Amino acid sequence: MTPRYTAYDGYPDNQWWVAAHADEVADKPLGRTLLEQAVVIFRPKPGEIAVLEDRCPHRQIPLSLGVRVGEALQCSYHGLRFGADGRCLFAPGLPTPPDVLNVRSYPAAERLDGCVIYRFDAPLFFANTRTFREQVRGLSLSSPTPRWIIIAAEPITDVDTTAADMLHDLDVTLNADGVSLVFAEMKDPVRRKVDRYELTRTIDPSHFFPTLDAAVAAFQEQSGAQWREPAPERAS
Repeated sequence: MTPRYTAYDGYPDNQWWVAAHADEVADKPLGRTLLEQAVVIFRPKPGEIAVLEDRCPHRQIPLSLGVRVGEALQCSYHGLRFGADGRCLFAPGLPTPPDVLNVRSYPAAERLDGCVIYRFDAPLFFANTRTFREQVRGLSLSSPTPRWIIIAAEPITDVDTTAADMLHDLDVTLNADGVSLVFAEMKDPVRRKVDRYELTRTIDPSHFFPTLDAAVAAFQEQSGAQWREPAPERAS
């Protein structure tokens, strides 16, 4: 599947991007710039999260300056209210808000128990294999223990023989702990090297996915896990 790019900046917008830590999204709306686009993050109700375009269509006022009213986000200028899906629910003086007042909404989720996504922004070769191994191993030792560690492999443009040996040993170690090493968006030339190095003798051949969405969907189907709000941290 070829990533779809935005008209503005060339970022692929059909994959998950980190927007904020869960504890940053409280009672007040949170404004953020993601992929050079202004968005507002808010909670329609406890346990849910919504992301909208940070612009009221009436006077272009940032919705992040507004307040939450019930399960809606209210603009601070003229009181228009928007639901989690971006639909305008209330406009002063209008019995039914027209569709032109709707704003763009974005998919949003918080936590998928047992699944970790890790992005490594470099080719894998002898000089950085230790860094990659230590970081992935550290993720596998976190609590709760993940079942899948999905490598967002699009930036990994090469794998040399040292890296291949490291991946083999790492996968064996992870498998012993009940953790699967999974790859998404790996470029075809790199996948051919993986096959040539015979890494699929240890790494499950079914654990290579064309997109992150496909990998996450496969994990959900296998595990039954659903996206949810993280539990609050205990005070020390």
